[in-house]
Amino acid sequence: MYIFILVEKREISLYYKYMKKISVDRSSFEDLRKMDCIYVDKTEYVYKLVNNQSSSYYFISRPRRYGKSLMCSTLHCLFEGKKSLFKELYIGKTDYSFEKHPVLHFNFAEYNTTSYESFLNDFQVAIRDEAERNGIILEKSEPSTMLVAFLKKTEKKAVIIIDEYDTPIIHTYKNIGLADKIRDTLSMFYSVVKNRNEKIRFFFLTGITKFSNMSIFSQINNLIDLTFDKNFASAFGYTEEELESNFSEYIDNYMTRADRKYEKREDFLSAIKEYYDGYRFSYESNANVYNPVSVGFFFTNGCSFKNYWIDTGTSTLAVDLAKDYHLGHIITENPIVGMDVFSSFDYSNLASLSLDDSEVLALIYFTGYLTIKEGDNLALTLKFPNKEVRNAFTLSLMKQYSGGKDLSVFLVKGNIAIKNRDISGLVKAMNAYYAKIPYVVLEKEIGYEAMFYSYFLLFGADKINVEETTTRGRIDVVIESEADVYIIEIKVDKSAEEALSQIKDKRYYAKYINTDKEIHIIGLNFASKDCQIAEWKEEIIDKTTESTYLA
Repeated sequence: MYIFILVEKREISLYYKYMKKISVDRSSFEDLRKMDCIYVDKTEYVYKLVNNQSSSYYFISRPRRYGKSLMCSTLHCLFEGKKSLFKELYIGKTDYSFEKHPVLHFNFAEYNTTSYESFLNDFQVAIRDEAERNGIILEKSEPSTMLVAFLKKTEKKAVIIIDEYDTPIIHTYKNIGLADKIRDTLSMFYSVVKNRNEKIRFFFLTGITKFSNMSIFSQINNLIDLTFDKNFASAFGYTEEELESNFSEYIDNYMTRADRKYEKREDFLSAIKEYYDGYRFSYESNANVYNPVSVGFFFTNGCSFKNYWIDTGTSTLAVDLAKDYHLGHIITENPIVGMDVFSSFDYSNLASLSLDDSEVLALIYFTGYLTIKEGDNLALTLKFPNKEVRNAFTLSLMKQYSGGKDLSVFLVKGNIAIKNRDISGLVKAMNAYYAKIPYVVLEKEIGYEAMFYSYFLLFGADKINVEETTTRGRIDVVIESEADVYIIEIKVDKSAEEALSQIKDKRYYAKYINTDKEIHIIGLNFASKDCQIAEWKEEIIDKTTESTYLA
């Protein structure tokens, strides 16, 4: 759904011979098909929606830049009867009739919400333009009145598609008066959708969140919510199979490069998975999907691992709320949230910061920073989906805690120190990093543990795990480079020796005994009074003295 970066045939890059184009800046299904871009076929899900005899009113929530607009565009083309665009796709091989219907397609993310008047004008113009595109002339009036007039004039049942329905409220939630006026206008519009159902063939609504006081979910009582539906868990994003089959030429091309970092194809795919996979949208399904925009940017940027999603206009609401509610513990914990919270938001509570922690965590989930680890119909355990999102969230949160200071220099210096086996240099870089975080933040808001982990989460080493589980406990930090593995334990107001002893007593290093890496064990003691690492000790494990060592 999905991501596509446009590369003209004449623009052959340093790394790529001409291959099928990818586009990351287009959400028009028709454009993608006509321009022969990669399109990951999701029309099996479209077929399920439009061929369902029991319902034709749907809502689904997904994060920004996850293919919702492309799905809306796909439905639009389908109901305009553009059968040729679906040739060779799943639905094109079925018995679907491609009957043409008048379509009203709105994207509320495009509307100006600086004032009620600007929003209303944009909405009215959009209705008028959509009606004209269907051969119907409307005068500007209340949007609900214009919809009634449109439905009266259509000979066939209409299709209504609304993308990013909640964006106007998310943009205005700090101005309750404005948000309420927009909500009231939309409520009247949705009441027409409900009361004129005999004139509507299909209704599709997308958004990021599900606000309880938007009227739509109470007014349209036949609206089916697909957000956690196991049958649509893979409708947005790429499955592992879809990634490998649709981007196989790009993967093959990388494996022929002289400058490739990964010698084995499976290692390269594993790295992509660690960085961009991991989204799970239903507790009843084990299906995980890759972030589509990140995958598109990754392959069109020479297979360079970066945090692409956060740079594509994703919502800052999640990080703002985490700071306002002092949820720095998300960095180190997998929070549990009751299922009822995911459909009980009152947007007025956002402005007054009167949501409880569970509601904030649910909003952070909806915006794409957390995903489902496990759960049932009562509660969900959440986690970061992948390395990209974990890094982006942690960096954004730590920047806010540090007053916007650039912390990257301390991360770079620490990374260099590790590569040079310079633990003293690592400690100096960490202490310089900690010095940028105000004491009150460490003590009361984010906490020492989360602050410590945040440094390594952002570290950028070849491979890093925080709180890695072993048979004998959890290791605070494990860093793997090409030649070394560093096992780090931290204590607060105790001693470096105690931290080092814990590593040795529990043999946290056991799994690395028969590797070709040198094993460094490091104990750190953090002095809370000074907000600094006051003491550290390092030892190198002599593998030959270990009972499990295989000569």
